[in-house]
Amino acid sequence: MPGPDGKIVHAEIQIGDSILMIGEEAPQMGAVSPKQLGGSPVTIMLYVNDVDTWFNRATKAGQFPVIADLMAAGTVSLTAVRLVGPHLTNENHEAVLAKAANKAKAEIQELVAPLRDAAAKISATVAQAAEWLHHRNEIREAREALHGELVVNASSLRTNLLEDQCLLSAMDYDERALKGETLPPRKLPNSVIFNYPVSTVWDAVRSGAVTRMGLDEKLAYARFYSRATRHQRAADRALDYLSHLRGYRETGTPTPAETRLILQYTGRAQTALTAKFQIEQQMLAEAKALGGRPVPISSVEQTMLQTECGSAGVPVGKID
Repeated sequence: MPGPDGKIVHAEIQIGDSILMIGEEAPQMGAVSPKQLGGSPVTIMLYVNDVDTWFNRATKAGQFPVIADLMAAGTVSLTAVRLVGPHLTNENHEAVLAKAANKAKAEIQELVAPLRDAAAKISATVAQAAEWLHHRNEIREAREALHGELVVNASSLRTNLLEDQCLLSAMDYDERALKGETLPPRKLPNSVIFNYPVSTVWDAVRSGAVTRMGLDEKLAYARFYSRATRHQRAADRALDYLSHLRGYRETGTPTPAETRLILQYTGRAQTALTAKFQIEQQMLAEAKALGGRPVPISSVEQTMLQTECGSAGVPVGKID
């Protein structure tokens, strides 16, 4: 093949199934003459069918130079290198190669069988360790996300408890007045906050990372979030009864029949609200046990509580 300057880039000579390539000096391509190089400029290119296998053998020979010496001496064959190569280490290569010297293929296969089993066990152990690390990181991330959600829920529960105290006090006062006690007029709060616990993170991780947590921790989270469903039912019932009470109280002075009905709904509202209050106390204690303590109450929440409780003539309480 001629080059642009008239030089021969390379020519091929085939001898049997082997090809020799020769060419003129081309310094720009790293091909220099023996005179300029001070040594042989010959490059040997070996054509094989299974390039990867031969490459791996050559790599092993470079990693362990003794292989080249043993092959040159004829004590270790290419087949032996192919069989033992994947199992050689810096610690065992001399002993393994010595045992493989002048051995037939079947004998070498027996030699590497224990090495193959050991490598498989090591590989399995490494895979298990990698899986364990993955699961540990997954659990750590789940804990961090659940902690953030617990803080949000604990803060909401604290606000709910303060509100419940106002409502229960207001309904108790109202009930006494309806039953005939001479008391200054008061009214139920005009509105309620009623925060509901959120479970977005829990829903996302409970069938994954949570299953790999310790039993006590797993059960603690499960108990907390299972109460959230009961809390919502109790809160919905309380809201329904409070809505009926406001409707009856806004009609003016109740008749005896209306008074009996108001007392009936007051009792139901008190029962539902007391159940809600008790569930919230349990959930707040459980959230704190899991590390989710409420943040300081915000000025907005404080103002809303003061407005709500103040409309019923009840001071805002305190929840630790």
